[in-house]
Amino acid sequence: MDRRNFISNTTALLGSAYLLFHGAKPASAAPTAASPRRVAPPAHSSKTGRQVVARRALIRPQRLRRGDVVALFAPGGVVTDAQIERSVVHLESLGLTVKLSPNLRDRYGGYAGRPQPRAEDMHTLLRDREVKALWSIRGGSGTAQILPFLDYELIRANPKIIIGFSDITALLNAVTKLAGVVTFHGPGAISTFSDYSVNHLQRVLFEGVGHYAMRSASANDERAATEPEFQVKTLRSGVAEGALWGGNLSVFVALVGTPFLPSLADAMLFIEEVNEEPYRIDRLLTQLRQHIGHKLPAATIFGVMRRYAPKDEAPQIALTDVLQDHANAQAIPAVTGYSFGHISHQMTLPIGIRARLDSEAQTLTLLEPAVVR
Repeated sequence: MDRRNFISNTTALLGSAYLLFHGAKPASAAPTAASPRRVAPPAHSSKTGRQVVARRALIRPQRLRRGDVVALFAPGGVVTDAQIERSVVHLESLGLTVKLSPNLRDRYGGYAGRPQPRAEDMHTLLRDREVKALWSIRGGSGTAQILPFLDYELIRANPKIIIGFSDITALLNAVTKLAGVVTFHGPGAISTFSDYSVNHLQRVLFEGVGHYAMRSASANDERAATEPEFQVKTLRSGVAEGALWGGNLSVFVALVGTPFLPSLADAMLFIEEVNEEPYRIDRLLTQLRQHIGHKLPAATIFGVMRRYAPKDEAPQIALTDVLQDHANAQAIPAVTGYSFGHISHQMTLPIGIRARLDSEAQTLTLLEPAVVR
């Protein structure tokens, strides 16, 4: 993701969002921890009073069934009619009935409307008893803008599947942290619905399997011969368990210093990126590592880092060295090339759910169901 544009659009808003959260501290923890957190709506919100969002037991949304109504929504970037049509076709191919969010076609520059109406679209869909899931059409940019306007108590009281990736990383991690509801890092509705991606969606969202060992797509293995970013590789060997947190690197790191970033202590941190040169990826990983300090994740799982080639002839560190150096610095199990990111064959990764990485077997195993069966 182009961090120059992303940071300029979001850093100021997220910095002010922290001050608006009346005493909420940037240090954070997974929703299963015991200590409470007070979260207040922003001063310009129409809501009054305070919300108390404690870090409570994780809530799983209901699983999907054929015929269920799912809503297409756009929490970040603007969407076109062609993208909406493509998205409807994809979701109907899963046997789902599609509903559009009220303001789906709104536009404000490159965003799908202003922040507060985008947040209200989510609230409307959460209150709609017919809707079983909220499926983002695409990422783009601007999703982080809506985070201070969301009613996390409403989300917790109406737990529904929320799925997407890329810029949607901000929403997924904030919802799981502050509402304590499992969210899903998976294909956007306009993504390629390959057999691999659909199989993972079926197993995680529809079947709700309780123990699911995931391996990278064989199609990625074939591409690795000419595109090294697709190669599955162990950076540091080991077996580790923890709750899944993460997503797009630049979006995730932009949450540092806000109330929306989860604690990564003992987490299974998964990271992907696109359109960032190796030195920028190094900078982002350095910032995240320095923020974490000694509260290390249990493991780091890198997805496929796409379109990272340097744009000029200046000397630059290789991406493989960047990832290896950061894995060595943290001295925890680490792998790269797993099937998630801006690629055609995607795993569905439930945020907040416990998983096990086995770097020698090259498997990432979900240890519990992510939905209520």
